[in-house]
Amino acid sequence: MPQLVFQHTELPDSYRWILPGSKSLSHRYIVAQKLYAPDCQLNNLSSSTDTQALLQAIEQPHRAHFEDGATPLRFFIALAAALSWKSTVDAGSRLRQRPIQDLIHSLGLSPLTQFPYTIEGAIAPRSLWEVSTSESSQYLSAILLIAPFVHGQGNPCQVRYPAEFPSKPYTDMTLRVLEEFGIQQQLNGDILTLTWTKTKLPTQISIEPDWSSAAFAYNICLALNSVNIELPGLRKQSWQGDSQIQGIYDALGIATSETQDGLKISPKNNHRSRPHASLNLSQMPDSVPALACAYAFKNESVCIEGIENLVFKESNRIEALMHNFAALGIEHRYENGQLWIEQSQAARKPNSNIETFQDHRITMAFALFAVTQTLNLSETQSVSKSFPHFWAGLKDLNFDWK
Repeated sequence: MPQLVFQHTELPDSYRWILPGSKSLSHRYIVAQKLYAPDCQLNNLSSSTDTQALLQAIEQPHRAHFEDGATPLRFFIALAAALSWKSTVDAGSRLRQRPIQDLIHSLGLSPLTQFPYTIEGAIAPRSLWEVSTSESSQYLSAILLIAPFVHGQGNPCQVRYPAEFPSKPYTDMTLRVLEEFGIQQQLNGDILTLTWTKTKLPTQISIEPDWSSAAFAYNICLALNSVNIELPGLRKQSWQGDSQIQGIYDALGIATSETQDGLKISPKNNHRSRPHASLNLSQMPDSVPALACAYAFKNESVCIEGIENLVFKESNRIEALMHNFAALGIEHRYENGQLWIEQSQAARKPNSNIETFQDHRITMAFALFAVTQTLNLSETQSVSKSFPHFWAGLKDLNFDWK
């Protein structure tokens, strides 16, 4: 097992951490560019394996493989159907278990009974596009991205867009992206009308760094408690829902300030713990592992809810968090859809085994504990799914492999 340790030597006062481009924005821009503005240049695309898989599938659409990327798989199936591509898609073992049937049904494609799955036949305009968001908001984002194209330029289409549902900031982000490509939008109740209009299209777009990845930089800043970390390109006011973590980390003792070219996060002087916190993270589920580990590391009590859909992620993240909290000796429980992390007076172990479950966010979330103990990680490669250079950043900050 790889052993992650922290070298207690002199640290820099400040560190400039280059985050990858937003994975969520990258996938939406890639699909929108293909449909509405093929000549538009996309800069700072995510370097993640998920994004590379989507790009490769679009380049060679007849047969595409998605090892563990649910978003690129779901978006590609919708894109292929909109463009009437005949394509056979396959998926890795965990991805085969993750939900997708509601999207396929909404698109009007033949039911998925097994992988490999073949997409064929054109999808036609319809009076109202509808899809369930109970399992994933990505289904609705996929529909939003393709529906105006299917109806054609100048022809309005209608999509049912509920007022509230889990991960809604991600579909709001999709609408912001579509707006840049000339898709007019009008919401009346829960009916959203989209119209692909003739407009001057962007020639290039620069994609903001990834706020979901930024959560792990906040964790390292929290654990080191002495280093200012600069995050170039990141904006306080962002389309990305995970930008809401700023307020939560502020309560944990990490301040966020603007710089000339991005943000700086810094430990607060003389920070005092606050009473038991309660967080509803239904609108930013990707940040749950990082935030849960931040509270556990600080030994501050918290109740986290709105996390039921974490069972559908790269791992069952609720079980993954509880498994590793138990290994670390952190008091916790999960009941009635709420994850409770409790303060404890028990001494931290000098050495703990961390099972990553091949889940990038679980792997990165627990890394901060290496500041106080040796971590034996079951694997390290999963971070390439979203933050390929994560370990390089840690190495610059005195983390190392033993």
